[in-house]
Amino acid sequence: MKSVKNHNAAGASIVRKLRTNKLSNGMPFMIHVKELASNQCYYEFPNGVIELVSIMTPKEMSTIKTLTKSEANRLRKQLDFEVVK
Repeated sequence: MKSVKNHNAAGASIVRKLRTNKLSNGMPFMIHVKELASNQCYYEFPNGVIELVSIMTPKEMSTIKTLTKSEANRLRKQLDFEVVK
């Protein structure tokens, strides 16, 4: 039986691969962070821009803030995400 730590590491690896795949294919990637409100998340775009957004409905969201380059880099570092080119 896998330990919880191994299970979490495997899940994180899958998320990183999915992120790289989506961004490399020109699609945005939604980043959920537990510190945000339940209706908020980050949207990372292929050009490196990250926005904090509020989800209004399943098809509608509103941008709260566009992160500065240093804020975006800090978030990627916190999440152990590499810059995808």
